Amino acid sequence: MATLPYNHIIKSLLERRHAQNSQSHYLILENMTFKQQQKLEGSIVNMNNQLNRIFSTFDPLNIILHPGCRLINIFSSHISIHNANCSFNKSKATHCKKLNEIILESSSDPRTVVIILDTSIKNNVTSSISHIHSFNNPLNKMLHYAVNVMLMKVKLFAIRCGINQAVQIQHAWHIIVITDAIHAAKKIFNLSMHLYQQQKIAISKDLRVFLSKHEDNTIEFWNCPNDK
Repeated sequence: MATLPYNHIIKSLLERRHAQNSQSHYLILENMTFKQQQKLEGSIVNMNNQLNRIFSTFDPLNIILHPGCRLINIFSSHISIHNANCSFNKSKATHCKKLNEIILESSSDPRTVVIILDTSIKNNVTSSISHIHSFNNPLNKMLHYAVNVMLMKVKLFAIRCGINQAVQIQHAWHIIVITDAIHAAKKIFNLSMHLYQQQKIAISKDLRVFLSKHEDNTIEFWNCPNDK
C-alpha cells in the first residue's frame, strides 16, 4: 500500500480518513451500501479496515518469521515438494503413476496419513474439500464454502485444515499432501511474503510441532495434475 502512488485507483476507493488527496472516487467505500461492499474483493475492504494498524494477518514479530527459525531451514530434510511437468504427456504419466504407487503403499502403512485436497471457484463462490485417509481408512472429510475470497487464500486454508487434522493423529509419522494447488503449498515456506501470512504462520506452527515429535517424521507435498 505504501508503495502505491497517491493517485492510485485503489487509494481513491478507501474511506476519506485514509485519503491523501482531495479527489475521491465516486465509488468510495463509505458511500457504498453493505451489499455493494460485499461484492468487492475482500483484500480491498480489509486494507481499508486495517490500514496503519497491526493485525494477526500481518505479524512481522512472530518467531516463525525470524532468520534461522523457519521450517525450511530447521527441517529441510523432512519436507519435500514434488511438482509435475504437465507440458509433456510422458512426464505427466510418470508422475501420475508415482502417485498411484504412493496411494497403494500408504494403504498398507499405518504410520502414513494421506491428505487429498481440491479447490474450485464458480460464480464468485469458492469451495474446498479435503479427505484424510490412513491405513486405507477414511478418517475425516471437510467441506468449506466462502464468498468473495481470493482463491489462493482458500487453497491455503484447505491445506491448513488438512494438516491441522493430520498432525493430531497420534500414530502419524509420515504425512502426504496431494493437491491441485502445489503453488499454494510452496508459498507456505516463503515467509518473506506478507500476503496470506496468517494462514502460513498457522500451518508452520502445526508442522513445527509434528516434525519436532520424532526425527523420522516427514511431510511431502505432491501435485495432482488435472485435465484442464
